[in-house]
Amino acid sequence: MATNLQQYLNDQYQDVKVLYVEEEKFSREKLVRVLKRRFANVYAAIDDVEGFQLYQRYQPDLIICDIKMNQMSGLELINKIRALNEQVQVIATSAYDENDFFIQCDANKINHFIFKPIDLGQLLHAIQKSVYKIKLEKEPIDDILEMEIRRAERLGQPFSIISMDIDFFNHVNERFGPQAGDTILHTISTIVQQRIRESDIFARWGGEEFILLTTATDSNGAQELAESIRSIIEDFKFNNIEKITCSFGIAEFSKGKTKNNLISEANQALTQSKNKGRNCVTLYSQECFEGG
Repeated sequence: MATNLQQYLNDQYQDVKVLYVEEEKFSREKLVRVLKRRFANVYAAIDDVEGFQLYQRYQPDLIICDIKMNQMSGLELINKIRALNEQVQVIATSAYDENDFFIQCDANKINHFIFKPIDLGQLLHAIQKSVYKIKLEKEPIDDILEMEIRRAERLGQPFSIISMDIDFFNHVNERFGPQAGDTILHTISTIVQQRIRESDIFARWGGEEFILLTTATDSNGAQELAESIRSIIEDFKFNNIEKITCSFGIAEFSKGKTKNNLISEANQALTQSKNKGRNCVTLYSQECFEGG
């Protein structure tokens, strides 16, 4: 393990956001120090309630969560997060080793399980594997966003991004099966591709979530586009499947914003759409989201 530990000690993951949920203060503070040496954005919660609030606000890519907590189990928290994002990477920790924990972990799609007391080498290895999967999904659109930011700053033109999520997609998969889910994903992708321009970039962001980059388009134009896509999907008749809807969050680029700023703002707006009942479009504005 010493060799593995040395291999992972200096890894840096500045573009990945982490949420760590742990009730025990000493363990939480110790691991937070370790995480902050590797991640620029680390959010620590003392329980499931705070953890879910931080997840909704910051949309982290990686969750590290203790299984056993006082108010509800970490598995319940993970279930709530999975309902919003199937693709988020999850590392679970626990001092228990009963077989039913492994069964529940598999059912809840936990990516890695680490026994307490936490072995740092094992944890860092799990983190590296999780980050690798995160980057496989995000690197192509990240590169495109970087190029578009440089172009927009050079030419002084606006552009916007739209974060889009299929509402209650987990329930659709459970009721109609994964093949129906795949059909919905393909159909919605086709609808969006037919509605956007050749210069726009549309990509799957993970699970049932998509991201749409609208070139030379301000927030008003992006809002009009998102609303038209929302309406088309709502009215579309899927074969043998109940009505499908989507929620949308929009952020407009302005000078000085990074790609992480843009993605965070669009995700915050998307979360607001979900909180408002879903099947709607929300435009990010600093005034509306301050303090929230």
